[in-house]
Amino acid sequence: MSGLVATRRVLHFLLLTGLAGAFAVLSESWVPATAILPLTGTIVVALFEVLLPLPRWARREVGTGVMLREDELAVTVRMGFCVMPYNLTIRERFPEGIGLKDHSQTPVRIVTTRVKGRKNQLLEGTYVLQARRRGDWDLGACRVVRTSMLGLFERAADLPTSTQATVLPVTAEQRGMKLAPKPLGPEGIPTRTGRRGPGDTFYALREYQPGDSMGDVNWKATARMGKPITNEFLPDEPARYLVYVDTRSFGAEVGKVDAFERTLELGAVLVEGLVGAHAHVGLVLLSQQAQFKVPASGAVHLQKVRRMILGALPGEEAPLLQLVEGGAPHLPRRTSAILVTPNVYEPTLQKTLTFLKAHHGTVLLLVPAFPEPEGGNETAERAAGALLNADQAAVLADLRNYVDGAAQWPPGQSIVMTLARLGLIGRMRSGGHA
Repeated sequence: MSGLVATRRVLHFLLLTGLAGAFAVLSESWVPATAILPLTGTIVVALFEVLLPLPRWARREVGTGVMLREDELAVTVRMGFCVMPYNLTIRERFPEGIGLKDHSQTPVRIVTTRVKGRKNQLLEGTYVLQARRRGDWDLGACRVVRTSMLGLFERAADLPTSTQATVLPVTAEQRGMKLAPKPLGPEGIPTRTGRRGPGDTFYALREYQPGDSMGDVNWKATARMGKPITNEFLPDEPARYLVYVDTRSFGAEVGKVDAFERTLELGAVLVEGLVGAHAHVGLVLLSQQAQFKVPASGAVHLQKVRRMILGALPGEEAPLLQLVEGGAPHLPRRTSAILVTPNVYEPTLQKTLTFLKAHHGTVLLLVPAFPEPEGGNETAERAAGALLNADQAAVLADLRNYVDGAAQWPPGQSIVMTLARLGLIGRMRSGGHA
């Protein structure tokens, strides 16, 4: 697809030509008429220049094509050679999740290569993409534009070249956080102690061996047996978490999509941070139906979970309790549940938390606050957003009776601080803000 477009500058040139001609007629002088010749000649030359052939093919090179949200990706576009390439520009039409970094595009230049001893000339241009929203994005056809002298005419062509770019959810490292979940105590409740040893459950007595901790020596048994005796403990079980993420359409509508994205981001960072701390973590997406990954650990499991979050879309409205009861896997009580939802006004939320409490023992609630509009001209909207967040915090205070911990994630606050209020963080690393 190509087309010739005349810019507003052509109208300016035609207006100047008409004024010069009118002045020449009225003054009956040939001197003003001489201005018509260069103006007309400029338009004719510009029209001839823009009608020169355009490249017939193009291809993009984006490396692996995979990046994290907020990352940058260098793109190289190579095209077939054509005459006068110096007035060519590349004008891509990017999908909503990817944008062009300011001042990153380079002019089209000639590149000379050799193939089997023969010299070959190509055209090359580069630019930098910025990842703005998670998802699989198709960059579509490459648009090349030839601009004529003084920008009077433009002629564009869409060169077929389909390129995929994948933007993965934000990572815990991007948010400057490192989680170390506290060991689980009776009924799956995280303990307050930071002690991390071979285990806390007594198993048997045995003779002391070199390398055993002196803190594990049973002095009463040692005095009775006449030789050093050590307590043997069962190994600690890994902490288990099941993260429920509310991906229904309500969150997208009220938060104008931003609340929905913030909810997914919080879920993604939370899962990665817990997996990085060697916990077993599962994920449940509450949409039209509940999709879940059972708790596991390791890089392969984390990649599967991230792919699951990558493809999440706002689902139809449905009672939260119905989704949780219908799709929640029945897991041991020593699995702690973390519900991430932007909607504290859900009518069935209290019953949902009661259901999770009965099945998991420990239930934590994380609520992303609704984003407030930015800009000085939106004072009323900002005030309404602040009021909504304050009302949300008040409702959240009433829900604390149904959970073991609850926290709101305000815009601009580090997610590290939010999770620390729930007691999920044992170590923190500075840097990164939500």
